[in-house]
Amino acid sequence: MIRKITRRWFLLCLCCIQAGYAFAQATEAPAATASTRTVAIAPDTCPVVHPGDIVTLDWNPGYDPAWPVSSVDGFFLKMKRQPYVTHGHLDMPLVLWTPLPLHPFPALANGFFHIEMKVRERRASGEYYVVSAEDRPHLSPDYSGPRPRMTHSPTDARFCVNYQDTGNPPRSPDHDF
Repeated sequence: MIRKITRRWFLLCLCCIQAGYAFAQATEAPAATASTRTVAIAPDTCPVVHPGDIVTLDWNPGYDPAWPVSSVDGFFLKMKRQPYVTHGHLDMPLVLWTPLPLHPFPALANGFFHIEMKVRERRASGEYYVVSAEDRPHLSPDYSGPRPRMTHSPTDARFCVNYQDTGNPPRSPDHDF
């Protein structure tokens, strides 16, 4: 009798474990694979991006002062859809940021930085425009002044991405409750 109960319990546990493993695999975020693309963004263009893509931006932030900045350790772009698309409803922004662990992006010869950010989030498909940018400059150890600030922000130009998520169909703004 105990042997039957133990065997049934074991089979039940085994089925639960297998079901949990299958569920975890089905809901797991897609890993970076050979299909991961690198997409460059530039003003007045709107390239298509998908979750897992790497978005690159060649940017001259025009740091003031510029001499203590040796590289950029982190960079964040917050993007939103146009208000007429969302009909005034709350719309979640798309945030692009440099991958962790942070690795520095050294300055190029012309003062620009080649910055790479990963598309990680799942949002409603559509065009997203830059509304804010934050940076984390790496400073020279002998600099003790205030943190250098960007004099040129990506918000001054029309940077856009056309976010498409085939696994997350677009939602109507009327159903964003």
